[in-house]
Amino acid sequence: MKVWTTENPGAGDMSVIETWKASVDGQSEACLKVIEKLRAISSSSTNHWEGKGGVAFVGAIARRIERLDLMSQACAKASAAASEYVGAVEIIREQTAECYARIERARSVIADSEEPVLEGFPSHGPNADHYEEVLQAVDELGLVAYRRHEADQIFMRDVLRQMSGRVRTERSEYETMDRDDRGQATDASKDLFLAFASGQAPRDIGITDGIIPVALADSGHMKNLRERLIRLLKGGDLDVGDQDGSTRSLSSDVLTLSADGSNVITGGRFGNTPETFFGSFEATYEVVKIEGGEATVTFTVTNDTTRQSFNRVPLVPFVEMPWAPGVNIGHDVLGGYEPIGETVVWTEKIEF
Repeated sequence: MKVWTTENPGAGDMSVIETWKASVDGQSEACLKVIEKLRAISSSSTNHWEGKGGVAFVGAIARRIERLDLMSQACAKASAAASEYVGAVEIIREQTAECYARIERARSVIADSEEPVLEGFPSHGPNADHYEEVLQAVDELGLVAYRRHEADQIFMRDVLRQMSGRVRTERSEYETMDRDDRGQATDASKDLFLAFASGQAPRDIGITDGIIPVALADSGHMKNLRERLIRLLKGGDLDVGDQDGSTRSLSSDVLTLSADGSNVITGGRFGNTPETFFGSFEATYEVVKIEGGEATVTFTVTNDTTRQSFNRVPLVPFVEMPWAPGVNIGHDVLGGYEPIGETVVWTEKIEF
Protein backbone atom coordinates (compact mmCIF):
# COMPACT_ATOMS: atom_id res chain seq x y z
CA MET A 1 0.00 0.00 0.00
CA LYS A 2 1.34 3.43 -0.89
CA VAL A 3 2.14 5.72 2.03
CA TRP A 4 1.27 8.90 0.14
CA THR A 5 -0.67 9.86 -2.96
CA THR A 6 -0.51 12.60 -5.55
CA GLU A 7 -3.60 14.09 -3.86
CA ASN A 8 -1.87 14.09 -0.46
CA PRO A 9 1.92 14.23 -0.94
CA GLY A 10 2.47 15.00 2.74
CA ALA A 11 0.92 11.78 4.07
CA GLY A 12 2.90 9.39 6.26
CA ASP A 13 3.72 8.98 9.94
CA MET A 14 7.07 10.65 10.54
CA SER A 15 7.14 9.40 14.14
CA VAL A 16 8.11 6.01 12.70
CA ILE A 17 11.14 7.61 11.04
CA GLU A 18 11.99 9.47 14.25
CA THR A 19 11.86 6.23 16.26
CA TRP A 20 14.08 4.49 13.72
CA LYS A 21 16.51 7.42 13.79
CA ALA A 22 16.75 7.22 17.59
CA SER A 23 17.54 3.52 17.33
CA VAL A 24 20.25 4.14 14.73
CA ASP A 25 21.74 6.92 16.87
CA GLY A 26 21.87 4.48 19.77
CA GLN A 27 23.72 1.94 17.64
CA SER A 28 26.24 4.56 16.59
CA GLU A 29 26.86 5.61 20.20
CA ALA A 30 27.20 1.97 21.29
CA CYS A 31 29.85 1.37 18.64
CA LEU A 32 31.84 4.39 19.83
CA LYS A 33 31.72 3.19 23.45
CA VAL A 34 32.98 -0.25 22.46
CA ILE A 35 35.74 1.35 20.39
CA GLU A 36 36.84 3.39 23.42
CA LYS A 37 37.04 0.24 25.57
CA LEU A 38 38.91 -1.72 22.89
CA ARG A 39 41.46 1.07 22.52
CA ALA A 40 42.06 1.01 26.26
CA ILE A 41 42.58 -2.77 26.13
CA SER A 42 44.91 -2.42 23.15
CA SER A 43 46.97 0.24 24.92
CA SER A 44 47.23 -1.89 28.06
CA SER A 45 48.22 -4.96 26.04
CA THR A 46 50.96 -3.05 24.24
CA ASN A 47 52.49 -2.05 27.59
CA HIS A 48 52.36 -5.51 29.19
CA TRP A 49 52.31 -8.14 26.41
CA GLU A 50 55.32 -8.54 24.17
CA GLY A 51 56.06 -11.03 21.43
CA LYS A 52 54.09 -12.47 18.53
CA GLY A 53 51.01 -13.20 20.62
CA GLY A 54 50.75 -9.60 21.75
CA VAL A 55 51.22 -8.27 18.22
CA ALA A 56 48.53 -10.62 16.86
CA PHE A 57 46.12 -9.67 19.65
CA VAL A 58 46.58 -5.94 19.12
CA GLY A 59 46.19 -6.41 15.36
CA ALA A 60 42.92 -8.28 15.86
CA ILE A 61 41.61 -5.46 18.07
CA ALA A 62 42.62 -2.88 15.45
CA ARG A 63 40.64 -4.72 12.79
CA ARG A 64 37.59 -4.90 15.05
CA ILE A 65 37.89 -1.19 15.84
CA GLU A 66 37.98 -0.43 12.11
CA ARG A 67 34.76 -2.41 11.51
CA LEU A 68 33.01 -0.76 14.45
CA ASP A 69 34.13 2.67 13.27
CA LEU A 70 32.68 1.99 9.80
CA MET A 71 29.44 0.81 11.41
CA SER A 72 29.26 3.93 13.57
CA GLN A 73 29.84 6.17 10.53
CA ALA A 74 27.17 4.29 8.55
CA CYS A 75 24.65 4.74 11.35
CA ALA A 76 25.50 8.43 11.64
CA LYS A 77 25.02 8.95 7.89
CA ALA A 78 21.71 7.06 7.95
CA SER A 79 20.55 9.17 10.89
CA ALA A 80 21.47 12.39 9.09
CA ALA A 81 19.52 11.20 6.05
CA ALA A 82 16.49 10.56 8.26
CA SER A 83 16.67 14.09 9.69
CA GLU A 84 16.87 15.61 6.21
CA TYR A 85 13.94 13.47 5.07
CA VAL A 86 11.70 14.44 7.98
CA GLY A 87 12.52 18.10 7.34
CA ALA A 88 11.78 17.74 3.63
CA VAL A 89 8.43 16.08 4.31
CA GLU A 90 7.48 18.84 6.74
CA ILE A 91 8.07 21.43 4.00
CA ILE A 92 6.07 19.29 1.58
CA ARG A 93 3.18 19.14 4.06
CA GLU A 94 3.20 22.93 4.34
CA GLN A 95 3.24 23.27 0.55
CA THR A 96 0.38 20.77 0.23
CA ALA A 97 -1.71 22.69 2.79
CA GLU A 98 -1.02 25.96 0.98
CA CYS A 99 -2.13 24.48 -2.37
CA TYR A 100 -5.43 23.31 -0.88
CA ALA A 101 -5.91 26.63 0.89
CA ARG A 102 -5.51 28.45 -2.44
CA ILE A 103 -7.98 26.10 -4.09
CA GLU A 104 -10.51 26.52 -1.28
CA ARG A 105 -10.23 30.33 -1.31
CA ALA A 106 -10.73 30.52 -5.07
CA ARG A 107 -13.66 28.11 -5.03
CA SER A 108 -15.28 29.99 -2.16
CA VAL A 109 -15.11 33.23 -4.13
CA ILE A 110 -16.58 31.53 -7.18
CA ALA A 111 -19.39 29.96 -5.12
CA ASP A 112 -20.26 33.28 -3.46
CA SER A 113 -20.16 35.23 -6.69
CA GLU A 114 -23.47 36.54 -8.00
CA GLU A 115 -22.03 36.77 -11.47
CA PRO A 116 -23.31 34.07 -13.86
CA VAL A 117 -20.88 31.37 -14.98
CA LEU A 118 -20.37 31.22 -18.72
CA GLU A 119 -21.62 27.70 -19.46
CA GLY A 120 -18.81 25.45 -20.67
CA PHE A 121 -16.25 28.26 -20.57
CA PRO A 122 -15.59 29.10 -16.90
CA SER A 123 -12.12 30.40 -17.73
CA HIS A 124 -13.71 33.11 -19.89
CA GLY A 125 -16.35 34.17 -17.35
CA PRO A 126 -16.28 36.92 -14.75
CA ASN A 127 -14.38 34.67 -12.31
CA ALA A 128 -11.70 33.69 -14.81
CA ASP A 129 -8.87 34.75 -12.48
CA HIS A 130 -10.16 32.50 -9.70
CA TYR A 131 -10.54 29.53 -12.02
CA GLU A 132 -6.98 30.14 -13.16
CA GLU A 133 -5.87 30.19 -9.52
CA VAL A 134 -7.43 26.75 -9.00
CA LEU A 135 -5.65 25.34 -12.05
CA GLN A 136 -2.31 26.79 -10.96
CA ALA A 137 -2.71 25.36 -7.45
CA VAL A 138 -3.52 21.92 -8.87
CA ASP A 139 -0.42 22.09 -11.06
CA GLU A 140 1.66 23.12 -8.06
CA LEU A 141 0.27 20.16 -6.11
CA GLY A 142 1.58 17.87 -8.86
CA LEU A 143 5.05 19.42 -8.46
CA VAL A 144 4.86 18.94 -4.70
CA ALA A 145 4.04 15.26 -5.26
CA TYR A 146 7.13 14.92 -7.43
CA ARG A 147 9.23 16.59 -4.72
CA ARG A 148 7.97 13.96 -2.27
CA HIS A 149 8.95 11.23 -4.70
CA GLU A 150 12.43 12.75 -4.99
CA ALA A 151 12.72 13.02 -1.20
CA ASP A 152 11.75 9.36 -0.84
CA GLN A 153 14.34 8.23 -3.39
CA ILE A 154 17.11 10.36 -1.84
CA PHE A 155 16.32 9.03 1.65
CA MET A 156 16.19 5.47 0.40
CA ARG A 157 19.43 5.86 -1.52
CA ASP A 158 21.33 7.39 1.41
CA VAL A 159 20.13 4.74 3.87
CA LEU A 160 20.58 1.76 1.55
CA ARG A 161 24.12 2.86 0.77
CA GLN A 162 24.95 2.20 4.41
CA MET A 163 23.27 -1.22 4.46
CA SER A 164 23.78 -2.45 0.91
CA GLY A 165 24.44 -6.06 -0.02
CA ARG A 166 27.86 -7.08 -1.26
CA VAL A 167 28.58 -8.34 -4.76
CA ARG A 168 32.11 -9.78 -4.74
CA THR A 169 34.02 -9.66 -8.00
CA GLU A 170 37.23 -11.09 -9.42
CA ARG A 171 39.18 -8.07 -10.65
CA SER A 172 35.80 -6.45 -11.27
CA GLU A 173 35.08 -8.69 -14.24
CA TYR A 174 31.68 -10.35 -14.10
CA GLU A 175 31.14 -13.69 -15.74
CA THR A 176 28.15 -13.79 -18.06
CA MET A 177 25.06 -14.90 -16.19
CA ASP A 178 24.22 -18.51 -16.86
CA ARG A 179 20.81 -19.74 -17.96
CA ASP A 180 19.51 -20.15 -14.41
CA ASP A 181 20.64 -16.64 -13.46
CA ARG A 182 18.95 -15.15 -16.51
CA GLY A 183 15.77 -17.05 -15.69
CA GLN A 184 15.75 -15.76 -12.11
CA ALA A 185 16.42 -12.22 -13.33
CA THR A 186 13.57 -12.47 -15.84
CA ASP A 187 11.18 -13.79 -13.17
CA ALA A 188 12.15 -10.96 -10.79
CA SER A 189 11.53 -8.41 -13.56
CA LYS A 190 8.13 -9.94 -14.28
CA ASP A 191 7.24 -9.64 -10.60
CA LEU A 192 8.17 -5.95 -10.67
CA PHE A 193 6.11 -5.40 -13.80
CA LEU A 194 3.04 -7.19 -12.39
CA ALA A 195 3.23 -5.12 -9.19
CA PHE A 196 3.45 -1.97 -11.34
CA ALA A 197 0.62 -3.03 -13.68
CA SER A 198 -1.70 -4.03 -10.83
CA GLY A 199 -1.12 -0.85 -8.83
CA GLN A 200 0.00 -2.91 -5.82
CA ALA A 201 3.63 -1.76 -5.78
CA PRO A 202 4.82 0.72 -3.14
CA ARG A 203 5.43 4.26 -4.33
CA ASP A 204 9.19 3.66 -4.02
CA ILE A 205 11.01 0.32 -3.87
CA GLY A 206 14.43 -0.27 -2.35
CA ILE A 207 16.48 -3.32 -3.36
CA THR A 208 19.84 -4.36 -1.89
CA ASP A 209 19.93 -8.13 -2.35
CA GLY A 210 18.64 -10.92 -4.57
CA ILE A 211 19.13 -11.30 -8.30
CA ILE A 212 18.25 -7.72 -9.34
CA PRO A 213 21.50 -6.10 -8.05
CA VAL A 214 23.55 -9.00 -9.44
CA ALA A 215 21.88 -8.66 -12.86
CA LEU A 216 22.28 -4.88 -12.98
CA ALA A 217 25.92 -5.20 -11.91
CA ASP A 218 26.37 -7.56 -14.86
CA SER A 219 24.59 -5.23 -17.31
CA GLY A 220 26.37 -3.63 -20.22
CA HIS A 221 25.90 -0.10 -18.94
CA MET A 222 27.34 -0.90 -15.51
CA LYS A 223 30.30 -2.73 -17.06
CA ASN A 224 31.14 0.40 -19.04
CA LEU A 225 30.81 2.57 -15.93
CA ARG A 226 33.01 0.15 -13.97
CA GLU A 227 35.71 0.20 -16.65
CA ARG A 228 35.77 3.99 -16.52
CA LEU A 229 35.97 3.82 -12.73
CA ILE A 230 38.95 1.43 -12.86
CA ARG A 231 40.81 3.74 -15.26
CA LEU A 232 40.34 6.62 -12.81
CA LEU A 233 41.51 4.47 -9.90
CA LYS A 234 44.60 3.34 -11.78
CA GLY A 235 45.40 6.94 -12.66
CA GLY A 236 45.10 8.03 -9.03
CA ASP A 237 42.26 10.36 -9.91
CA LEU A 238 39.78 9.11 -7.29
CA ASP A 239 39.75 9.41 -3.52
CA VAL A 240 37.50 8.19 -0.72
CA GLY A 241 34.15 9.98 -0.88
CA ASP A 242 34.38 10.80 -4.59
CA GLN A 243 31.18 10.26 -6.58
CA ASP A 244 30.26 10.12 -10.25
CA GLY A 245 27.91 8.31 -12.59
CA SER A 246 26.26 8.09 -15.95
CA THR A 247 22.81 7.84 -17.54
CA ARG A 248 21.49 4.97 -19.61
CA SER A 249 19.20 6.64 -22.13
CA LEU A 250 16.91 5.03 -24.66
CA SER A 251 15.80 8.31 -26.20
CA SER A 252 18.85 8.65 -28.45
CA ASP A 253 20.53 5.23 -28.49
CA VAL A 254 19.18 3.08 -31.31
CA LEU A 255 21.54 0.17 -30.60
CA THR A 256 20.51 -0.03 -26.93
CA LEU A 257 16.86 0.18 -27.92
CA SER A 258 17.27 -2.63 -30.44
CA ALA A 259 19.03 -4.83 -27.88
CA ASP A 260 16.24 -4.24 -25.37
CA GLY A 261 13.63 -5.09 -28.01
CA SER A 262 15.41 -8.34 -28.84
CA ASN A 263 15.58 -9.20 -25.16
CA VAL A 264 11.83 -8.71 -24.76
CA ILE A 265 11.06 -10.82 -27.85
CA THR A 266 13.25 -13.70 -26.61
CA GLY A 267 11.86 -13.58 -23.07
CA GLY A 268 15.22 -12.58 -21.59
CA ARG A 269 16.98 -15.67 -22.91
CA PHE A 270 20.02 -13.81 -24.21
CA GLY A 271 19.83 -10.40 -22.54
CA ASN A 272 19.63 -8.73 -19.16
CA THR A 273 15.94 -8.41 -18.32
CA PRO A 274 16.27 -6.08 -15.28
CA GLU A 275 18.33 -3.68 -17.40
CA THR A 276 15.66 -3.87 -20.10
CA PHE A 277 12.81 -3.33 -17.62
CA PHE A 278 14.51 -0.28 -16.11
CA GLY A 279 15.18 1.12 -19.59
CA SER A 280 16.57 4.60 -19.06
CA PHE A 281 18.10 4.94 -15.60
CA GLU A 282 20.63 6.86 -13.53
CA ALA A 283 23.69 4.99 -12.26
CA THR A 284 26.09 6.50 -9.71
CA TYR A 285 28.97 5.29 -7.59
CA GLU A 286 30.67 6.41 -4.38
CA VAL A 287 34.19 5.37 -3.36
CA VAL A 288 33.93 4.12 0.23
CA LYS A 289 37.47 2.89 0.83
CA ILE A 290 40.80 2.55 -0.98
CA GLU A 291 43.46 0.25 0.39
CA GLY A 292 46.43 -0.78 -1.70
CA GLY A 293 45.14 -1.92 -5.07
CA GLU A 294 41.57 -2.53 -3.90
CA ALA A 295 38.68 -0.08 -3.70
CA THR A 296 35.32 -0.55 -1.98
CA VAL A 297 32.69 1.12 -4.14
CA THR A 298 28.94 1.48 -3.63
CA PHE A 299 26.79 1.62 -6.77
CA THR A 300 23.29 3.06 -6.90
CA VAL A 301 20.77 2.72 -9.72
CA THR A 302 17.61 4.85 -9.63
CA ASN A 303 14.72 4.59 -12.04
CA ASP A 304 11.13 5.76 -12.52
CA THR A 305 8.59 3.43 -14.12
CA THR A 306 5.51 5.15 -15.53
CA ARG A 307 2.81 4.17 -17.98
CA GLN A 308 3.86 7.07 -20.23
CA SER A 309 7.37 5.69 -20.68
CA PHE A 310 5.94 2.18 -21.07
CA ASN A 311 3.50 3.34 -23.76
CA ARG A 312 5.74 5.65 -25.73
CA VAL A 313 7.73 4.52 -28.74
CA PRO A 314 11.34 5.59 -28.07
CA LEU A 315 12.77 8.07 -30.58
CA VAL A 316 9.19 8.92 -31.68
CA PRO A 317 7.77 10.74 -28.64
CA PHE A 318 4.25 11.31 -29.97
CA VAL A 319 3.60 7.74 -31.10
CA GLU A 320 2.22 5.18 -28.66
CA MET A 321 2.66 1.43 -28.53
CA PRO A 322 -0.22 -0.76 -29.83
CA TRP A 323 -1.06 -1.82 -26.26
CA ALA A 324 -1.35 1.80 -25.04
CA PRO A 325 -5.20 1.89 -24.93
CA GLY A 326 -5.26 -1.21 -22.71
CA VAL A 327 -2.63 0.28 -20.40
CA ASN A 328 -4.56 3.55 -20.16
CA ILE A 329 -7.77 1.69 -19.31
CA GLY A 330 -5.88 -0.34 -16.72
CA HIS A 331 -4.75 2.91 -15.14
CA ASP A 332 -7.95 4.96 -15.40
CA VAL A 333 -10.43 2.20 -14.57
CA LEU A 334 -8.58 -0.45 -12.57
CA GLY A 335 -6.04 1.73 -10.76
CA GLY A 336 -3.00 0.00 -12.20
CA TYR A 337 0.16 1.34 -13.84
CA GLU A 338 0.69 3.89 -11.08
CA PRO A 339 4.17 5.48 -11.12
CA ILE A 340 6.80 3.70 -9.04
CA GLY A 341 10.43 4.45 -8.32
CA GLU A 342 13.17 1.86 -7.88
CA THR A 343 16.43 2.33 -5.99
CA VAL A 344 18.94 -0.51 -6.25
CA VAL A 345 22.15 -0.40 -4.20
CA TRP A 346 25.08 -2.79 -3.90
CA THR A 347 28.75 -2.62 -2.90
CA GLU A 348 31.73 -4.13 -4.68
CA LYS A 349 35.39 -4.65 -3.87
CA ILE A 350 37.25 -3.72 -7.03
CA GLU A 351 40.89 -4.58 -7.69
CA PHE A 352 42.80 -2.18 -9.93
